Amino acid sequence: MKLVIFSDMDGTLLDSNYSFKDAEKALDLIKKKKIALVLSSSKTRAELEFYRKKMRNKHPFIVENGGAIFIPKNYFSRNFKYISMNNYKVIEIGTYYPKLRRALSKLKETFPEIKGFGDMSIKELADDCGLTLEEAELAKKREYDEAFKMKKENWGKAKKMIKELRFYYTEGGRYYHILGKNDKGKAVKILTKLYKQEFKKIKTVSLGDSENDVPMFKNTDSHFRVKGPKDWNKIVLNLLNNQL
Repeated sequence: MKLVIFSDMDGTLLDSNYSFKDAEKALDLIKKKKIALVLSSSKTRAELEFYRKKMRNKHPFIVENGGAIFIPKNYFSRNFKYISMNNYKVIEIGTYYPKLRRALSKLKETFPEIKGFGDMSIKELADDCGLTLEEAELAKKREYDEAFKMKKENWGKAKKMIKELRFYYTEGGRYYHILGKNDKGKAVKILTKLYKQEFKKIKTVSLGDSENDVPMFKNTDSHFRVKGPKDWNKIVLNLLNNQL
């Protein structure tokens, strides 16, 4: 049986300093047991490529709250519909970023305090997120989701307006997000089907920490809400040592 672990990043596999050091024991065991670790995040493709390189992760990954699935070429032997992009076979689910920016501009007419990633300079974003300039530059390379901040007391009215504009929203650990008809759950469902075609028998597990992870939770065999990489490490080690 093939085990596939879908994991959120911020507040889950990464701590407040964007480090996964506290999860390294579990990550090493995942590699040893040849388990598929699929990163599923609100982060951009560029950001996840950065972390995948650090982790030596060569599995598919889900970007920008299910906006698209990036699958390394030759990863699956069976055919499926995709578009080619660099060294990936890509399944696009979300709405393209320029449309989301236009919708956010309409929101700003009512809520002028809104500030999206596209409104911030690299330095502003780095300061706001606690990122390095290099990391902030990667975070701005958005394709299917716009992250933004606004006054919490106005969020209820903003959600209604987003619906009226025929877009969707979710809440991450740090920012609100406007997006198309996509979420992590839809991406997980598609990728799970591909894994089943390839391996026949699989077991899926998901780990996350916030509201935007709930659709992912609903589309895996089991799920865990975690509180950072130390908790992630403990749960995954327990899972691998006792259930496999």
